[in-house]
Amino acid sequence: MNEFCAWEELKQRFGPDIKLVNRIIIIDYVFMFSFSLAVFINYFFSLGFSLYYLYIPFFTIASVINRYSEKKLNLKERLKGSQFKKRVDTPLRVIFLLFLLTSIVLGFLKESEEFKTQTIHEAIQDFGYETISPTYIPFKPTKEYGWIDKELDQLQLSYQKRISTELVIYVAPQKPEYFNENGKKIHLFENSIGFYSVSEGGDPRIDWERDGLYYSLEYVSQDPPTKSEILKIVNSMK
Repeated sequence: MNEFCAWEELKQRFGPDIKLVNRIIIIDYVFMFSFSLAVFINYFFSLGFSLYYLYIPFFTIASVINRYSEKKLNLKERLKGSQFKKRVDTPLRVIFLLFLLTSIVLGFLKESEEFKTQTIHEAIQDFGYETISPTYIPFKPTKEYGWIDKELDQLQLSYQKRISTELVIYVAPQKPEYFNENGKKIHLFENSIGFYSVSEGGDPRIDWERDGLYYSLEYVSQDPPTKSEILKIVNSMK
């Protein structure tokens, strides 16, 4: 059988069914490659949606059809021991698997780097804009950290008390979409104006602009603070 190439060997094994066999094999390889590519793109490119939601329904339907055809031809059993299986099929599957695993590992490393938290002080220093953290927090934080979202060019300062209370302050050099100017106008320090609002769940929020930076403070708690308490937090940021 050495005088024939691996693909020519298939013609001898499957005879008149060779066109169907070729189609099944090619579709199988396209599935493997496209799935690996979808994983790679999801990790390394920001598309605003998950490719899995588009890929999985198509993959499921087409796979069922392809597997039915394979079973009908008894493809796996008839390929055992063939030169095609040794020289083409197995190496290609190993390459696809390595590509998939590499994409997953690199993706996890990339995500862990992107969502790497810092201390409040370190995050403010690395942010690149002159920002001041509050000196007054109405509770004793059990956890506090800063995080820079490089994609949005945004700083997040988070103060947490176990799982019951969280104070989050967002800072951005450009007005973000979530910046709420529909709240009640209130006067803050240094003649700045803030917009105070309360969510449906009763959690207070205040948005304001100062020195070219846009701030948003959210306070989520089972026991929401008063407006004066929120203003005390904001006015301590000077």
